[in-house]
Amino acid sequence: KVYFYPYLCVMNNKLIAELAFEWCEKKWGSPLKTKKCEFVVSFDRRVKNYTGYYIERVIKVFPLNCITKKELIKTVIHEYCHFLQMPCLPDNKYYNQMDVTLGYKRNPYEVQARQFEKKYYKKCKKYIKKRLSEK
Repeated sequence: KVYFYPYLCVMNNKLIAELAFEWCEKKWGSPLKTKKCEFVVSFDRRVKNYTGYYIERVIKVFPLNCITKKELIKTVIHEYCHFLQMPCLPDNKYYNQMDVTLGYKRNPYEVQARQFEKKYYKKCKKYIKKRLSEK
């Protein structure tokens, strides 16, 4: 069983996150013709408070903080939505204003990202399963 082999589990989570990002790139591409989003999978045990973040065309996810594979996949989709919403640094200022004014839960960027992850999770999961069966 996978849980007896932490390294294999880590590598599996890394692959799942990378395939979720691959699916996002294929589905939506980049709002910027010449610039893509960088994707980082981190197993930094010092990070405890979040599963992922997006800033300045970099998505970083933390699989160790995701309780399930579903949460990991949804995190990648959620953060990719932020890339689509805010591909350039000036866009972040509106996000920050909404965060201060309305709070994280009611921030329209976050509301949309949560809807996005919910809407596309099953399609992304299906793509990942197909890709894993090819390996």
